[in-house]
Amino acid sequence: MKKILSLLLCMAMLLCLAACKEDTQPPQDAQKAEPSKEDASLPDSKKSLKERLVPDFDTGNPEFYVYLTDGDSKRSLTQEPIVELSGHPFQPIVEISDDMALLGYTYLYKDGEELAQPLDLPFSYILSACVSPDKTKIAYYAKEEHGEDTDLLVALYDLQTKELSKIKSLAPEDYAEIPFFIPFVEWGDNDTLYFDSPRKNSPAIERYTLSGGTVELFAENASWPQISDDNSVITYIENSSYGSDSGRNFLIQSGSQEAEFPLMHPIAAISPNNTIYLIDYLNAKLLRLGADLTVEAEKQLEGILFSYDFEGDTLVYSYSAKGETGRVYQNSSF
Repeated sequence: MKKILSLLLCMAMLLCLAACKEDTQPPQDAQKAEPSKEDASLPDSKKSLKERLVPDFDTGNPEFYVYLTDGDSKRSLTQEPIVELSGHPFQPIVEISDDMALLGYTYLYKDGEELAQPLDLPFSYILSACVSPDKTKIAYYAKEEHGEDTDLLVALYDLQTKELSKIKSLAPEDYAEIPFFIPFVEWGDNDTLYFDSPRKNSPAIERYTLSGGTVELFAENASWPQISDDNSVITYIENSSYGSDSGRNFLIQSGSQEAEFPLMHPIAAISPNNTIYLIDYLNAKLLRLGADLTVEAEKQLEGILFSYDFEGDTLVYSYSAKGETGRVYQNSSF
């Protein structure tokens, strides 16, 4: 946990995320945590599981709890706080099915059960994680629990078989000199995985095909891949070295079209219908691109965005704004 926090504080983009939370102590007994005054109107138990799950980031930094709300009751689904990941754009709750949800990429909760169950993962810490489009697998970028101090690996966890398969281990000489290395791992379609894979401390992205079991170079001088579910939209940062903003561009490829944006710390959010949103963390701004990859709309954020999802093509996000007595978390859409 301390290593994750250190990485969060060092990384320029994620520093903004970490700074938006106050350092407070988590509740002594998460099972008995009482609803706050802001929860006076709780979701009805007849609503979907996703609507009844509420992440609470006010209990620690970078830790949080997930609460289940039913009528006028509210209880934590884990006895220990969940650690927020520092890499891939973080989603605290991922709906796996109508009655199943993934919490923080490390717990699985089935509707009706008392507590969420931790996944059996052999990692000492996780840098990045992402769920496959069909919600059957999780890709991880992590440190092995019993590996060398600098051993990192890309691995897949099958939610149906509960099996973990290792895709690639990174040799220390390929990334040991990279300052603040926070890698991304990203699904394209259900058969294709993209991930940061530096070579002798220089940026590169590799692609893994599940059906063929092969890893191949996808792009050199590139990092932070983000891909649409059908592989038709590909975004990444073009840069010749990590930790340098010189010559840094955000490249977007959509079919035969290509565009570049001179953003310092961008994240792309791609909707199920391939509408592209850019999250400009440096300027706290959202950009929505049209079919020609030009900006068709923009929105200034009232705080720091920390998670997002989609309702159709609409970006639904949560952000924090400074309140009189601490951080206030709010939801909005674009």
